[in-house]
Amino acid sequence: MDAARSLLLNWARHEPTVSLWLMAATALIFGAAFVNSRRDDQRAWAWGRCLIEALARALAFAALAGAFYFLLNSNYDAFSRIYGSFLVGGSLSRQNWHQWHDLYGGSVFQRDLQVTQYVTVERQETIVPPDPAMPPLYRNVEVRERVLQNTIAGFRGQVTIDLLDPAHQVDTFNAYTLSGSYEYEIVNPTDTETQAEFRFPLSPETKLYYDLDVQVDGESVSSWRVISNTIAWDRQLDPGEKSVVSIHYTSRGMEGFAFRVPEPREIVDFELVVKINTDKCWVYTDPENGGVELSVEEFVDETAPYRVITWTIERAIVAPRLRVYVNQYWPYAPYHEMIVTLSYAARPLLLFLSLAALTLLICGVPVSLRQFALLACLFTIPHLVLMAGGIPTFNGIAPAQWAGFQVKMLPILSILPLTLAFVALRRLARLPRVLTLVIMALFMAGYPFAGLLPDEQKRNALDGLIQAAMIAYVFGLALYVRVRGMPRPARPNDERTVG
Repeated sequence: MDAARSLLLNWARHEPTVSLWLMAATALIFGAAFVNSRRDDQRAWAWGRCLIEALARALAFAALAGAFYFLLNSNYDAFSRIYGSFLVGGSLSRQNWHQWHDLYGGSVFQRDLQVTQYVTVERQETIVPPDPAMPPLYRNVEVRERVLQNTIAGFRGQVTIDLLDPAHQVDTFNAYTLSGSYEYEIVNPTDTETQAEFRFPLSPETKLYYDLDVQVDGESVSSWRVISNTIAWDRQLDPGEKSVVSIHYTSRGMEGFAFRVPEPREIVDFELVVKINTDKCWVYTDPENGGVELSVEEFVDETAPYRVITWTIERAIVAPRLRVYVNQYWPYAPYHEMIVTLSYAARPLLLFLSLAALTLLICGVPVSLRQFALLACLFTIPHLVLMAGGIPTFNGIAPAQWAGFQVKMLPILSILPLTLAFVALRRLARLPRVLTLVIMALFMAGYPFAGLLPDEQKRNALDGLIQAAMIAYVFGLALYVRVRGMPRPARPNDERTVG
């Protein structure tokens, strides 16, 4: 009992507007059934029987609507677990995302070159004699001391990102190839010879590096080695020597690129240029107002639009974090149109049943539970067909246009249920029959497309307009029926209308 009550409360919080419409329809069904019951027998138990029968009819209608609502909702939950976003564990999109990630890795996260220079100096070391009466002894030892001055006098970076699918960025999850060239001007700021250690970190999530080339003053360095995911080599620098270190590589990645200086240092003559073949990306700069200048230019060539992002630093002590992130289409899978449309299947079912019941009651037609059970069943058929059929897949993934094509099939799949509903309602008067069929068509084949609106604000605005239209419809229909003087509903004991 507590579980059922908790379920109803959670549902009411999740669908407050829809629950109000259903409660209103249920209350009116109860009132109409009780008022039109036979009251020839004025004894208390006869009134109690009428009350129980009306309450049973109203609760049966509410239970019928709730059963079909949870049927559609549970099927959608199962569908979204399979065909939903790659954020959903076990979904086809998740499996496909893992395949791309295993092949291309994550974002290329490039940290700055670390250059540490040491000088060798002689220091006098005191030797404590074994006999305290003896004078202390001294010896000269060589000690390596770190050079504290800035050793990077300039930086130029050129990064080109080529997305595999710049037009959609859905089927490939923003996978790309990256070509990076980094040029550092290194200087020995001392008047003595130094031993320089160069450490160029590799991206921790990158799966593949190729065309890797390290040069110093135009000559390739063959002695570099990989230590803890870092390219390392050593070199001696003469007093005041300047040299140019060039590093080039080609790699793969997904979603974005980042460049970071891990610790604050004096940065002079810094420029990083990123060219990416899409305009659907955002740029992140930290700190935004800390001496880092940003410029973004957009171009269109023969193939697609692209952006050129440039960061420059003239002179500042800072640890910048620079990033380009490619926008991933929500919900990060090629099943967007199916997911957002079918999520609106259960809500219009309750709105349709509530509004159809109000229509029949206003028009003087008693509510038949058998008819409503049939209408609810016909309403769910097109959505269940789409959920059960899924979408055609190739290698575990489906092109987005196939999902969009199936969504467009919803109005066509609704033709047969509407035809069967017309046959089921053929004995009703013309006005309630036509209105019920129109309401059914709008909510079954039209309302779910509200999920295709681009943002939640627009979806909420449309939902508010629909609620206002429903209220105006009920008021207008009631006024029309009152003016035209349509007949009162028959008593529920009529066997032709008993549900």
